[in-house]
Amino acid sequence: MKPVVKLIGLLLTIFALTAVTVVFAQDDVKIPEAVDTIATGDEITGELDEDNPIVAYSFEGAAGDIVSISLEFEDTDGYLLLADANGDVVASNDDAASIYSSRIPAFVLPEDGTYLIGVSTYSYVRGDIPEETAEFTLSLTAPEVVILEIGGEVEDETSEDAPQAYYFVELEAGQLIVASLQSDDFDTVLTIDPAAGQDTFQMYNDDFGDGTNSQVGPELITESGLYTITVAGYFDDTGSYSLQIAEVEPIPLTAGEAARGEITQDATEHYYSFEAEEGQTLTIAAEALGSTDLMLTLFSADGEWLDYNDDSDELNPAIEYDVTESGTHLILVSALGFFFDDSDLGEFDISVTVGSGK
Repeated sequence: MKPVVKLIGLLLTIFALTAVTVVFAQDDVKIPEAVDTIATGDEITGELDEDNPIVAYSFEGAAGDIVSISLEFEDTDGYLLLADANGDVVASNDDAASIYSSRIPAFVLPEDGTYLIGVSTYSYVRGDIPEETAEFTLSLTAPEVVILEIGGEVEDETSEDAPQAYYFVELEAGQLIVASLQSDDFDTVLTIDPAAGQDTFQMYNDDFGDGTNSQVGPELITESGLYTITVAGYFDDTGSYSLQIAEVEPIPLTAGEAARGEITQDATEHYYSFEAEEGQTLTIAAEALGSTDLMLTLFSADGEWLDYNDDSDELNPAIEYDVTESGTHLILVSALGFFFDDSDLGEFDISVTVGSGK
């Protein structure tokens, strides 16, 4: 097991990396004045109804404090928001361990002051007013966080008192990473949340392989920053676990030669790399050997999105791209969709043809 470093002594560095607000398009909903206060360690219950589709609770925080906020409904798809004293949303979450739970994990407060926790529903932030009463449980904690380095591994356990574990990892744009979570005790859920201020999507997995393990990746990091890894159990099951995160290499391609890959339930995304020169015109083509509906995405070496296609010839996408900068380029071949049956899986060929440009 490789060593990890406790957060103590690194808090100022973490704060410097994360003191940026997170604002999402759906979070322009106005958070009302607080109905009550909540302190670290508190768990409170409340309800939403037609007259109060969103309620707020306030707490005092200092710059650099790390808080974790959890929201649970019985049978309602909740929505959780964290705002500063001005009501500006700095973090939010829709679904965590289930569609009825929301969680803002290990968030570093950017400044001293009063913060507001907004409790609402997914339907309300999308513009609908709830017609039925929905009861919820809200908790605020100060979690222990561990710094995990690329190539690091940690073995630990969750418990009823601490059903989630949190880790910070610093990632660089252009890195291709795999995070793996194994347990024989519980059905694992692995989440990697983007660094503050980023537009990157949350990375999530709760069902890798046939057992209780989870794996995120290979995943291309498109923005540098400090990411939060959350270890949890499905419906908050707990037990011993092992967590690893590693950087992996894309599969190299040679121009003019096709490479074969396979879309499976556990591998719906495949990354490839190749070298290109400024002024060249690239034709990138993926051909399904079965009925898999494929997508192609082209990135620069530092993870910048360059081009995309999912429907050039029925199931088979193609990209024609004029190279503007010499160097390594990355191709993602993936299956179109989110849930797959056997007919969506199968082998494919990927190729790059290089022309002289226009």
